[in-house]
Amino acid sequence: VLAIGGVKALESISDIAHRILRPIWHDPRVLYALACGAVSCPNLQPEPFYADQLDRQLSEAAMAYINDRSCIRIEDDQLGLPSLYRWYREDFGPTDRDVINHLMAYAAPNLAMKLQGFERINDALGHGAGDVVLSAPGAGAGPGALQLPQADRHPAAGGRAPGPPGGA
Repeated sequence: VLAIGGVKALESISDIAHRILRPIWHDPRVLYALACGAVSCPNLQPEPFYADQLDRQLSEAAMAYINDRSCIRIEDDQLGLPSLYRWYREDFGPTDRDVINHLMAYAAPNLAMKLQGFERINDALGHGAGDVVLSAPGAGAGPGALQLPQADRHPAAGGRAPGPPGGA
């Protein structure tokens, strides 16, 4: 907990992500730098982020995630994506086409060509099994497994909804 003048300013990693980084930067690539704890979310990056390298690091994180074979699911001419793109839709744009254009900007050429043919995302073809948050209570974690504080879990796993406390 970070307190400024005796007032709780930040309570969790989630607060940093959703009350500072996303609202200030308005750059969806920030989501690729944050690990939400779900199997289908981006991996933690292997190096710290540096101001003079941040643009490159965020782009590399976006490319790594989007081009990972577990991210984009194409089945029977339908496009399915991890829930990250549904949970934070406003960061990518209001329409399916905006999300697809974002994906194409960081996709390898062959994948970008495949994505060009889609206008819609089939949310039912997402990654339900991969969206299970690793820190979910009762998720079968063994002794010594990392358990995130409730405030750092995604709301689907009993955490607080993104944004300021109380939903304001």
